[in-house]
Amino acid sequence: MRNSRFRFWLRKALSESKHLDESGEATIEFIGIFAALGLPILALILSLANLQAGTFAAQSLAQTTLHQVSQGVQDPALLQAQATLVQKDFQLSTPPVVNYNCGRCQLGDFIAVKVNWSIPLPVVPDWLGLKEHLAIKVEAQSSGLVLAERRPSSE
Repeated sequence: MRNSRFRFWLRKALSESKHLDESGEATIEFIGIFAALGLPILALILSLANLQAGTFAAQSLAQTTLHQVSQGVQDPALLQAQATLVQKDFQLSTPPVVNYNCGRCQLGDFIAVKVNWSIPLPVVPDWLGLKEHLAIKVEAQSSGLVLAERRPSSE
C-alpha cells in the first residue's frame, strides 16, 4: 500500500514537471550571460580606449614641447601649463613627466624630447590602492633642431 502511494505521487510529480511555467527564465539567463561575458569585454574596451588616449596625449605633448623648445620657449612654468592642458584635453588623471635635452639650446642644436606617462586602468577602484601598480607606462619621443634663439623667461 505504501509502495503504491509513492508510485502514484512520483507519476503525478513527473507529469506536472513537464508542464512547468518557464516564463522569465530568458531574462535571467540573459543577465547572467551579460554579467559573465559582457562586463569583462566592456572593461577591456574601456582599458584599450584609455590606453589609446594616453598614447595620443604623450605623442601630442612630445610634439608640442619640441615645437615650443625649438622656437626658443623654455620657461618651465609655460611647459608645465602646456602639459596640464594636454592632460585635461585627453581627460587623463595622472600628470606626465616631460624631459628635454638640447645641450646649450643655441640655434641649430639638436633637441630630444621624451614624455613618460603612467596610464591607470579605468576599471581598478581607488580603494584597492593598486592604480599605480597596474598602470600602463606610455612613452613618446620627438626630436628636432633649435630654430630660434632662446627667449628670456617672463618673470
